[in-house]
Amino acid sequence: MASAVRTNPTPAKPKRKKRARLLYAAHLDIPLLIILLSLLVIGLICLFSASHVYANYYEGDSYYYIRKQGEFALLGLLLMFAISFFDYHRWHKPAVILWALSFVLLVAVLAMPSSIGVRRWIPLPIIGGFQPSEFAKLTIILLFAHMIARRRDNMKTFKSGFVPFVLILGATCLL
Repeated sequence: MASAVRTNPTPAKPKRKKRARLLYAAHLDIPLLIILLSLLVIGLICLFSASHVYANYYEGDSYYYIRKQGEFALLGLLLMFAISFFDYHRWHKPAVILWALSFVLLVAVLAMPSSIGVRRWIPLPIIGGFQPSEFAKLTIILLFAHMIARRRDNMKTFKSGFVPFVLILGATCLL
């Protein structure tokens, strides 16, 4: 008696995608996520505690600042989860370009109008403003990770393992 081989006419790709998402969810660092969300909630509570009277007096709404900060917190969480799905190896290529862009933005902020004698923001329509120093923090991390990954064999010397990092960080902090 010959046995018939059964073939499955439906491809297994949709199951693979679903399985990949479940595997990704299983690899989330749950303790870190809990700590992050706890700090976020505590920060929002502290902000509300410190600002509700001021917001009521000057803005006419006790929840003005907490609502605004809550919107940005939600946007930040959504961006955090969206970015976590990207392969971090892709950030190697644009690391130098992004740092150079942040350096240019830090120089450009010096030409912006000052607020109480301090220049920190680039005014933008719709979102209000952009603080290049926050972008520079991210790009410094990306650039240093890129440099360390490329020079891992030469990191033991003072000349190539310390000096370039101090010069880059010093120039960025100076601005």
